Amino acid sequence: MEYENPKLVRRELLTILYESFLENPLQMLSPSDIKEKGSIKARDLVSSAHYLHERNFIEMMVGYTPPMFAATRIAPLGIDLFEDVAAFNQMFPLAPREHSEQAARIIPLMLSLAREAEATGLEGERRAWLLADIRKLREVLCQPEEKWSSPEILTQLQWLDGFFMPDENAPLPSLEKLKTILHERLL
Repeated sequence: MEYENPKLVRRELLTILYESFLENPLQMLSPSDIKEKGSIKARDLVSSAHYLHERNFIEMMVGYTPPMFAATRIAPLGIDLFEDVAAFNQMFPLAPREHSEQAARIIPLMLSLAREAEATGLEGERRAWLLADIRKLREVLCQPEEKWSSPEILTQLQWLDGFFMPDENAPLPSLEKLKTILHERLL
């Protein structure tokens, strides 16, 4: 059984309830009213409505046949969220974020890089600095690719690349692979 993306369902449900609120602030919609006004399927509606209710974005009257509810309407917190377009889009994006092929290659390399850094014989401040630099790079790469800052990523890579002296055998093989992928993407 295939379900819709829950974030898209919740976005549509909040939109329907907000529009209903504008028409009549006291009106509560039944599940059948919601299905008539939108494209939400019953199996997706129940779980999304309960989720939004638990987050205090909607008010819900549970009837005699739980988990199905009798009626619902948008709550003040849901109204505030809907009217804050940036927060609403961040919490319930128009399209679910898909990882690119590059991101799928980068994630395991970042995990390997962190493990390799932990396994180095470095101690004290050098160890702390190396781990902090890897953490900073990971934070940048955790963002969607369209928000990546080339100068910031390249700077972090330079810090990591210059961490070991030329005569030291750098015990970070994942770093070379990661640099290759990121340089292809950024340059």
